[in-house]
Amino acid sequence: MKSCTLFAGLAFAIIAPLVPTPSVGAAEPIVIAVKFPPGQIDRQTTVMENEQIVSGTSKPAPEKQSWKSTTTTRLRGTSSDASGNSVELTYESIQIAIPNLGKTVSAEKERTLSAITGAKLMLHFTRAGKVDRVDGVDAILAKLPADSALELKPVLDGERIMALFNEEIETVLPTKPVKIGETWVTEVSRKTSGVNVRVTTHVTLAAVNEVGGHKIAKLKFTGKSEVEAGVGPSVPKVTFERYDQSGTSEFDITRGWFASHTVELHIKARAKINPETNPESIEVEQTYKYASKQTPVNPEAAIKPSTKPETAPVNVQSEKVESAK
Repeated sequence: MKSCTLFAGLAFAIIAPLVPTPSVGAAEPIVIAVKFPPGQIDRQTTVMENEQIVSGTSKPAPEKQSWKSTTTTRLRGTSSDASGNSVELTYESIQIAIPNLGKTVSAEKERTLSAITGAKLMLHFTRAGKVDRVDGVDAILAKLPADSALELKPVLDGERIMALFNEEIETVLPTKPVKIGETWVTEVSRKTSGVNVRVTTHVTLAAVNEVGGHKIAKLKFTGKSEVEAGVGPSVPKVTFERYDQSGTSEFDITRGWFASHTVELHIKARAKINPETNPESIEVEQTYKYASKQTPVNPEAAIKPSTKPETAPVNVQSEKVESAK
């Protein structure tokens, strides 16, 4: 997801104003699966916003904190074989604003993030539609100034990037063909800052529309989380009163990739930072918003007749996410 932090979200923009029309065969089960074939090129714009209020025993008054980041990347399908498809990811621009830290700090962080503009990674998608490998991270870090590389290393981490892409895929996509109006349940686990989170999400296929020769599936979802805090002297003790999310996804069935993805996450928690040595506690109320839009650079590529038979896509979550029984 964050994914949360998740990272990875995406969308479909229409070049000319077109009115969506209901697809035919609405009563038939529909396959919603990742493909991303060679030659497909998409530009992804992702906006992440975070607002939180922090209060604590050592704070004279509640403190409001916020940040916003906008990232533009380019995804290009490069090759395909029996193991899956390879997709090149290029960072085109990154902007960040942290108002409560002041313009100087925000500008410094933005310059650090801008250091990777133009850098490329290679993602490998399995036939099941999951990212199982990210290549090129070490090469990017090696070219950066030492201070920038140190600051970006937690962000430019192959495992983290895989998790962000896969969390979005596993959270909303079904494991089998579904009908319009059908609801399924997914479960995705993540670990962050010593806290284990298991998100149970109910997803409904609300509609399938025909837009510019593409079939677009609209998915609506809501999710709640169970949280298990880690243990140890350096791990915060966290109690959650609220941890839930809701959102919508539009998936371009024709292209086999997300057209858009929006999530709003609400968290309310109390934490003791170091319960064994420090009695101080804090309370956090947080709203996190994630919106991703993907614009096809070559929108006609996915609707041209294929020159060779395609391997039928395997649905994307068969390895990790179970549907509701």
